[in-house]
Amino acid sequence: MTGIIQSTIENRKLSLIEPADVPVLPFDVYAAGGEKLAKYYTDLGAEEENVPLYRATVGSGGATVFDIATGIDALDTTTESICGVIIYAHEMNVYFDEALTGEPPVCTSSDGTTGRDRLTGEECSCENCLRNQMKEGRKECRNKVRLYMLTAGTPVPLCLDVPPASLRAWNRYRRSLRHFGFLEPHEVLTECTLESLMNPQKKKYCRLKFRTLGKLEPEAVEKINLIRHCFKPDVIELPEEAYTAAEPEGGYAHA
Repeated sequence: MTGIIQSTIENRKLSLIEPADVPVLPFDVYAAGGEKLAKYYTDLGAEEENVPLYRATVGSGGATVFDIATGIDALDTTTESICGVIIYAHEMNVYFDEALTGEPPVCTSSDGTTGRDRLTGEECSCENCLRNQMKEGRKECRNKVRLYMLTAGTPVPLCLDVPPASLRAWNRYRRSLRHFGFLEPHEVLTECTLESLMNPQKKKYCRLKFRTLGKLEPEAVEKINLIRHCFKPDVIELPEEAYTAAEPEGGYAHA
């Protein structure tokens, strides 16, 4: 049985409320050449060079558009929304030295557990690192979640980072899927958009918004699950340009 539990003030008891109907949508999963597709995702998880991976970054200065980089100039573009299926997500940490403007991050962690210092080559535990401790409501290290989305008709995943100020929105979105029959992100079509906000220092920044457009057809879910079986991107070491410099944020919100 699906639904959400709501406390009713009138009679002080818990009642089960059926959610609104969620549409079932078709989704064009790239399925040509099954063996080639399986090898592609296996190579991607094995950190093979020259394996394509699209990247979406948030426009600077609070601009509510995503910049899409594909590695092919003619295909690079901007868009106000991204619609696709989130096939994988993992935690990650990034530390920038504010004194090194325009430089790549000093330390990165592709799994949110072990960080590697670019300057010294040393590894450290993210949990015990002083840069990852909360001080006056902020951290030097930026805790993120990296999403990998499939858009219709292409086998190449789109990589999108959820910044610290958007983690609450991401966590709430995942929880909200339970209201639609305990669904997972890879079982629904998700729309990502941006809202422009201003932090206490009067600097504009963007926060991600997530919306469910509908459930995927069973056939599409089956194809997605085959892709996810091969896809383990938390071991991928992306090039330095994949990590964008720190943008103004509204704070760290994890709930």
